[in-house]
Order: sequence, then structure tokens, then C-alpha cells
Amino acid sequence: MRLLTAGLVLAFAAGPAWGLKTERLVDSRYAAAAGSAGIEVVSGLVFVKLSSGTPQSQVDAGLASIGATRGREFKDEGWTVVHLASGTSVADGLAQVRGLSFVQDTAPDHVYHASAAPNDPYFWLQYHMNILDMPSAWDQEQGATNKVTIAVLDSGIQGSHADLSSKLVGASQFCDPGPSKTLAGDNTACAANQPPTPACSHATQVAGAAAAATNNGFGVAGIGWQVNLLSMKIFRDQDCSPTGSCTTAGCSTDDKAVIDAINHVRGLVGDATYGKLVINLSLGAPATACDGLVETAIGNAVADGIPVIVSAGNDGAAVNAPANCASAIPVGATDQNDRIASFSSHGTELANNGVSAPGVSIVTADLSNRVTGNATGTSFSAPIVSGLAALMLARYALNVAAVKAALRNSAVDLGDDNYFGKGRVHGCRALKLAGGGDPDTCVGTSGSALGGLREDDSVIAFPNPFRRSQHANAYIKVPTSLQSSPKVQVYTSDGQFVRELEVMGARAMWDGKNTGGNEVATGVYVLRVKSGSKSKTGRIAVIR
Repeated sequence: MRLLTAGLVLAFAAGPAWGLKTERLVDSRYAAAAGSAGIEVVSGLVFVKLSSGTPQSQVDAGLASIGATRGREFKDEGWTVVHLASGTSVADGLAQVRGLSFVQDTAPDHVYHASAAPNDPYFWLQYHMNILDMPSAWDQEQGATNKVTIAVLDSGIQGSHADLSSKLVGASQFCDPGPSKTLAGDNTACAANQPPTPACSHATQVAGAAAAATNNGFGVAGIGWQVNLLSMKIFRDQDCSPTGSCTTAGCSTDDKAVIDAINHVRGLVGDATYGKLVINLSLGAPATACDGLVETAIGNAVADGIPVIVSAGNDGAAVNAPANCASAIPVGATDQNDRIASFSSHGTELANNGVSAPGVSIVTADLSNRVTGNATGTSFSAPIVSGLAALMLARYALNVAAVKAALRNSAVDLGDDNYFGKGRVHGCRALKLAGGGDPDTCVGTSGSALGGLREDDSVIAFPNPFRRSQHANAYIKVPTSLQSSPKVQVYTSDGQFVRELEVMGARAMWDGKNTGGNEVATGVYVLRVKSGSKSKTGRIAVIR
């Protein structure tokens, strides 16, 4: 088996003491889209809409009967704040105020966060993060709720890499392949390789795409923000180029090493050092049927609760082995315009079991603390999916079938399933669906063009992030339910008014300037679309 290689190299646990006091609300009227996880709301207060003409004395007396008090009124919106009795949950408070004769409608006080945008300097060049809407995915889970480790069965991660060393856990391994032209090979099982060393650059690049250290002010971001890594080296140093190239003729491995590595990872199930496990296999053998031994090993891993994510292949023909094994989740490659990559292998295995993900010019980690700007191949589509699977496992108690279903059923349908699988994965949608929520509440299903965004009833901004150095304007879609004489206003994240935008049809355009004609600072801005008494909000990140 050969590596599917890269391209050119470039030289809610308890919260803090500060902030809002919040709780989770599970109520079908307000939280259907969030599923069983509910939504985050401010504790101690709710909003009510009062019947027209109700005397304030009647309101105050009614609220007093349930230990509540009247707060400030939002006259333009027609809603009033109600402060609940001490110790009353929002769910109970909503039920109590709904029982008052003068209350027409109720609503909780939703909590908003600035979307997670890491400070890794190359993050803004990682186009796949925008296409997958990873900031919205990271708002839901960054990988630390439960420990998850991605086992990278590959050429060996460079353990000294500044973007990877902190993510490595446990004892990395070397699983020796069979005999080569000059070496006898090893009949023993895997042995410790501490700290892990690379036979070539491939595993380091794969690991960076899956779970590079994120928000550490260095290098790139990884899909699995706080997910861990385990290096399972299955290629010999002597068989690969010492310069880091993974394309030399002898740089290959075999069934024996793959099976040994899979079985070693299976032996880690239940070990708290690693937590939940995902296996990433970015390698393949073209024109090869799934080997019965490897299929059994993968099937055993899946039976143990370990998703096995495999690159589909780079020969533009049939899905390679072992991606064509029935228990694997094969991954094809797309580009930054959501087109299938010309090299991406395809077939019924993708249609029946797989998905696609960005795999052209991926910006990721490389040897010697460098960054590669052209990691190309399904080798880099697979770890993106592995990172998403790990985030879902960190957040929710899922078996492999549920992980696979969430990845596939939340994917963006781009056409022929034999090429795209069930579709191109989407970070926000996958996390939503995995938790029983509605993936269509995510703001977009395609990062390639404004016209490709899903026509739902959300406030959608594109491009997002809005990079002033690259884009002249951002476009804001007015939700269908608010297209009668809408107003579109921009606020800072702390509520300061920035500007009201001109609406043209169902969209508004913003050039990134305030009412004084000055460019706004880098940051996250709130977009408020209002029509009559109804309003919706969205967010846009501006990068100067």
C-alpha cells in the first residue's frame, strides 16, 4: 500500500466566575433545532408579550403571585422583561408566566457567543475551515468535553513539531512491515516509537489537518481543536526519502503493518489516556479488492466502537483498498469551489458508505515546524473527516453507525454520489445532527458562492469571514419571513450601533464601513434584520 501523497511545501462544564449566568433549556417551542442538548439561555429572566391595554397594576399583581417582577419594556418589539423568583429555572418560569391571563406569548433570553476564531496565523488561509463553517462547529464542540484521540496510521508524526507535540498522548508506536529488498522485516507486533519520528512528511501533514494545536498563535488550526493524536508509524525510514518526500518507489507498507496497528489501537479501548478513538488511514492500493484480513481488522475495530476513516484514492478510478472495505468510511476529495477533484477515486463504495471533503491545496503542518500550502490528495480529505468524527464523539455518546449517519446525512449534496459520496461534509451541520438538532439551522451549506448557500430562513452573510483585503463587499441575505420592508443593521458584539444598510431585494450589501465612512476594526459583528415587530440576527467576522 502506498501513501496518498501531498504537494509542494512553503518555507459546558462549569463556566468561569465572570460572564452571564446561564442554563440549558430543553423545550420544543424554543429548542427544537437544538435537540436533546437544548439551548443556552440566561438564568433568572424571560420575555413576555402582554395583551394590549393590560393595566400595569394587573401585570404587577399577576407576576407577584408567582414571585416574579416586571422589568424594562422593549416598546418597539412589544416585549417586556420578567425577572423570575430566586431559584426558579427558566423552564419553570416560562410555564408559570404562560399561565397568566394577560400573557400572549413568551420567550427565553438566548445567549450568544462570538464564533470561535483561533489565532493561528495560517487559519485565514485554510479555505476548508470556511467551507465547513468550522467556527460554528467549534461553538458547539472543540473536542474537550470528552477525551478523543485520532490514531494516525501512517508514516509517523514528527513528535517535535510545535503544532503537534502538545496533541500527542500515550505511547506512539512503530509497526514494522514485511521484508524489503534489504531488510528482513519484523514478525513481532508494534513497538514504542517515543517520541514519534517521521519516515517522511505525510503523517505530519495528515495529523495537522486532523488536529493541529489550535489557538496557540502558531502555524495552522486543526479540525479537532482539542482532540488528541496518536502516531502509529507503519512505514520504515529506510524505505522512504530522508529529505521528507513520500513518493519514492519503495515508500510503502503492507497488510501486516496495517493489521498490527489496527489491533494495537483496538487494545487501547477503555484506556483513559486515549479516551474515545478514531482511526485515520490515508493510504491505498489502486485496483485492489478489499483484502479479507484487513476487512476483518477494520470490522473488528468498528465493532469495538472505533470509526475507521480511509482516503478513497488518487488515481481517478475505482475506490482503492482499504477504502473499499465494507466497514470503512471512504472519503473523496473536493476543491475550494466544491467541485470534485480530478484525481479523486470514485465508485459505489463512496455512494454507499462515504462522503467527500476538501482535499486540494490544504494548508497544514509540515516537517521542521514548516507549513505546507499545497497538501493535495484524498489523504487530506480523510483527516478532515476524522477530525469531525472526533468532535462528534467528544460531544455525544455515539456508536460508529451514528457517527457515519451524522456525517453522511448532514453532508451538502453536490451531485453524483459515486464521486461525492452522500455529499461534502459540513462541520456545523454534522455537529447539529449528531446531537439530534436541525442541521438546516446552520447558516450555510456551501462556501463556494453566494448562490450556493441554502435558501433557509436565517440571516446569512457571505463571505464569512469578510476579509477587507480580499473582498470589496459582504452580502447579507434577508430571511424569507422578514422580506416585507426589512431593515438591516450592524452592531458590534457588545451592542454598539455601527450602521444601517440599504436593502436591495432580499439582500443587503456592506463595505465594512461605519456610518462615518471609516473601516471597522477586525472583530465579530452582529447583523440584525427587522421587519415590523419581527427580527432575526446573524454574525459576520471582519478581517482587515
